Amino acid sequence: MTPKPKQESISAGPSLAKAIDAYLSGDEIREYVAAHHSSFGRLLEGCFEFKTHAEAEKLSSMLALNTPDPARASLGFWELFSNAVEHGNLGIDMDEKARLMLNGRLMEEIDRRQLEEPYCDRCVRVHFCARAAEVTIRVVDQGEGFDHLRMLSFDPSPDRPNGRGIQMALQMCFDSLRYEGNGNVVEGRMQFPKE
Repeated sequence: MTPKPKQESISAGPSLAKAIDAYLSGDEIREYVAAHHSSFGRLLEGCFEFKTHAEAEKLSSMLALNTPDPARASLGFWELFSNAVEHGNLGIDMDEKARLMLNGRLMEEIDRRQLEEPYCDRCVRVHFCARAAEVTIRVVDQGEGFDHLRMLSFDPSPDRPNGRGIQMALQMCFDSLRYEGNGNVVEGRMQFPKE
């Protein structure tokens, strides 16, 4: 029996607490998930591959439908998947993303990079495993990695438009996040009360 990965300890700074409140006050994710329940039964395990934000969004929603708490899972999966695309495969670092967001050019830059070398052939691989009381998701991108220990304790200023995703995912969605190697592999676990 392997020991459960230790949950990283973080605190919700003012900007993270504000982002969490904004998420909790919105019903968009819950409504989307409720409207798209699966008609083929429950997916217990699978391997997936995607390249784009649009594919990441669809996969995060589809996989979330196979968990006891789709709203919680959808947010967590989306955070890991979008980070794998943007920061991993496309090599957009946190400061560059902030500048692009402030200039309204993030999606333009994402679209541009996905068409050129070396980014155009990169994909994200996901392994999903759902059990009655636990869901595990492993996300692997083809980027160079990042300083995940720094990001787990990063507290962005209230004026910064980004930098909260990993902390929000850990605080609201996952019971543990474990990064491997240079940070381009992450495994998240969600535990649920036994039915």
